[in-house]
Order: sequence, then C-alpha cells, then structure tokens
Amino acid sequence: MTIEQPLFLTDDEMHELTGYKRSAQQIEVLKANAIPYTLTGQEKPRVCRSVIEGARPKKTQTKPQKEWSPTLAKAS
Repeated sequence: MTIEQPLFLTDDEMHELTGYKRSAQQIEVLKANAIPYTLTGQEKPRVCRSVIEGARPKKTQTKPQKEWSPTLAKAS
C-alpha cells in the first residue's frame, strides 16, 4: 500500500524549502533559485512536488534488438 503525496508542496515544506513563512519572501527565494511556481488566488506560491523531487523519467519503449546470428561465408 502506497501513500500518495499531494501534488504541491505543503505550507510546512514551502517554509523548509525557502526558510520563510511569508509568501512575498518565499516568492523572492523561488525566483532567485529559478524554481518554477504558480500563485493561488490568495497570492501564495505553490511549487509542484515533482520539480523538487526531480521528475521521474518516463519509461521509453525501445525497439527490441534483433537476435544476432552469424553470417556464414560461402566457400568457393
């Protein structure tokens, strides 16, 4: 059983990340560190969890490799 985390960082995590509780100061830190964020209707910054945790690589489908088989030289 896995516990899903919220999409955005919590207020406590934002405080830990920026070192500030006030939105204006958090925004300054986010801008200075080029951390993408969005603002809520109350002008509070929200950071997507995947930005901080690092986006998980998507599984890419690779072409199955052909099995190797020796090429037999024709004897003359």
